[in-house]
Amino acid sequence: MRWSPWRAPRVLAALAFAVLCAVLLARSAFHAVRSLDVPPAPASVLQPVEHVTPVTGGTPTDRLVALAPFSASRTAAASATPSPPTMTDASGGLRLVGTVTDGERSFAVCRLGTARPRILYAGDTLGGWRLQRVAPGSATFVDAARVRRELRLDPPGN
Repeated sequence: MRWSPWRAPRVLAALAFAVLCAVLLARSAFHAVRSLDVPPAPASVLQPVEHVTPVTGGTPTDRLVALAPFSASRTAAASATPSPPTMTDASGGLRLVGTVTDGERSFAVCRLGTARPRILYAGDTLGGWRLQRVAPGSATFVDAARVRRELRLDPPGN
């Protein structure tokens, strides 16, 4: 009689284990990619809340509800939206959006007028201004006439 690996008990056990793993993998892959229909929310969830239990301490809940913070008609107060820091008018509307300082590869994110913000490294030019130096919260620019301008974020990191 000739020996065959298919008759060895260890080989058969390993084969059974491999088949079981393949079946479980296929089952979990099927469940991972199938889409389930989500039932609509019950009407009781969509109805506005008529009574809110006040929380002890702090501002009364009635005053907070009266503010309607999630109302579609609500707009931000003028003082709540600070304008981005800009250089003087001579810079042509160059704005500093942010800075990242990391040893040798520091960069500044700047916007010229209403154009998309760009990432500038030291030596890059935008609108006739060459980025000379990047520091946390500030960037120094130089134009062709060697006029030096510094943009700052207020406060640094925003």
